[in-house]
Amino acid sequence: MRRLPGIALGFLALLIVDGAAAQPGLSAAPMERLAGDYQLQGVMETASGLRLSPDGTYRFFLSHGIADERDEGKWRIDGSAVVLSSTAPPAPPAFVFLRSGRESFPGARVSFEGEGARAAAVLTQGLVLADGGEFALNEKSGDYMQTSSAPGPIQKIRLVLLGALREYPVHEHTPTDSTHNHFVFRVTPGNYGYVRFDAIALRIGDDELYLKTPQMRREFRYVRTKR
Repeated sequence: MRRLPGIALGFLALLIVDGAAAQPGLSAAPMERLAGDYQLQGVMETASGLRLSPDGTYRFFLSHGIADERDEGKWRIDGSAVVLSSTAPPAPPAFVFLRSGRESFPGARVSFEGEGARAAAVLTQGLVLADGGEFALNEKSGDYMQTSSAPGPIQKIRLVLLGALREYPVHEHTPTDSTHNHFVFRVTPGNYGYVRFDAIALRIGDDELYLKTPQMRREFRYVRTKR
């Protein structure tokens, strides 16, 4: 599959940028003891890093397949854990239905319009419900995705953006005309690509941090590489 140009370098660069202004009221010694760069270890085909700055800000990135995510915000110490709270934009991404019609190609197609149309086609999982069956929109090209095996009538279309650590909401569309097989949407990107950690606690080890969110099947181990 195609990747967005420059996206991996953009995420890796997050660890080069220091945090913003210092927060008042933080205990300097414990913060300085844990501050530094941490790198994910032992997870195949996944790159991830976390920078904890002494001023109480953090930067995070994770790259897995075509799903890349980042985050930024404030961190604090709570007992034996580091707690991350995101300050990333609050607006979630969304799909906006534009129009539909009947075309001559077999099966069903979902097209995207707007500036992020090509990215949306790559980063969206789609499913068509038709004639009692489910058919994945896994044939992708340019700004659309389709399945040539879905028979009519089309009962529902389900779309969801791909995430790494974050689960995005499923958008469900019910056609007003079940004979239509071409559906056009615009994606409002919002805060797509941000994990938006909400008071997530990382267990503190010996020069290590351990991350596990409710969506994760296993705990991620981050080892400090730079103080």
